[in-house]
Amino acid sequence: MGHSIQDESGFLKFLPRFTDKEARIIADELYGMDVSAKPLPSERDQNFLLKDNRSAERYVLKISNQKEKKEIIEFQNLAMDRVDTALGSSYCPQVCPTKDGLSTARVTNRDRDPHFVRMVTYIHGIPLGEVTTHTSGLLRSVGKFIASITESLKGFSHPAAQRDFYWDMQKGPETVLRFKKYIDEGDKRSLMDYFIEKFNVQALSIVSELEKSVIHNDGNDYNILVNHSGLEQNDLFQGKIAGIIDFGDMVYSYTVGDIAVALAYIMLDKKNLAGAVSPVLRGYNEVSPLSEREIEAVNHLTYLRLCMSVALSAFQKKQNPDNNYLTISEKKAWKLLQRLRDSDYHMKVSF
Repeated sequence: MGHSIQDESGFLKFLPRFTDKEARIIADELYGMDVSAKPLPSERDQNFLLKDNRSAERYVLKISNQKEKKEIIEFQNLAMDRVDTALGSSYCPQVCPTKDGLSTARVTNRDRDPHFVRMVTYIHGIPLGEVTTHTSGLLRSVGKFIASITESLKGFSHPAAQRDFYWDMQKGPETVLRFKKYIDEGDKRSLMDYFIEKFNVQALSIVSELEKSVIHNDGNDYNILVNHSGLEQNDLFQGKIAGIIDFGDMVYSYTVGDIAVALAYIMLDKKNLAGAVSPVLRGYNEVSPLSEREIEAVNHLTYLRLCMSVALSAFQKKQNPDNNYLTISEKKAWKLLQRLRDSDYHMKVSF
């Protein structure tokens, strides 16, 4: 179910290719809305930022890859609803029904190929990756927020969660070994070998004991949104967090996978790694306490995620060279991996 490592190249061949005008027509025909449309970046689907010409409200039109299964989309919709119910205050997108009351509709492109389509609410905020200064307070709030999402998804189940998926860290070593051949530089392939060997020797027994649950699985620094004002407010996240977007990579996997993904991107370009990691883990621990064994697992899974990211970027860059979004963090990730190997950095946090 879902899409596997084996069919990833096929998946990229079925990217939706709708124009701004076609997005406006879809909004009119399905939702009765007169909008402007602007493309947004995406890995394997197509997203448009819509602005209602009457109310000025913003929405996101999500057109799914032709190969995406409806049960995967329903899985995402139900998860967003669950997170929204648990956290409140619209920290994640919510599905807007069509004129006929449907959460998901079907559209066809110019070649009559079918695609599922949804419209979701727009979360106002600045991507964490565009915030120039990551204060300890902000990073602590990020940790709390990720833990809150993790906790809200515990106990949530859906048949589509059990999918063979190339972004699942349970398949991380397999993903890296399969796609590292697309990395042109031999020294970078050797760097991958170093981390995968280290993972296999030091982490396999640890991760085999980890709790599993449905996770968001893509809390990168462009999916976590920060409030524009950053004003202190009387909520769990001190008013710093606006929300999280993109539930397209959800999977049933290691529960601590969400914090590992977030840390992989938060560590990018940080001069003081411990100064960045510690407040995130402290914040997470306040909401969802971590054992020493779990912190050790997060350490290995964070580095595994970085390896997965650069290996898949190398492959996707060759398949879809015009999509800059696919390689947005690649250079920073390579630099960080080299630094991690040279320093043998290891996460240590005192709570």
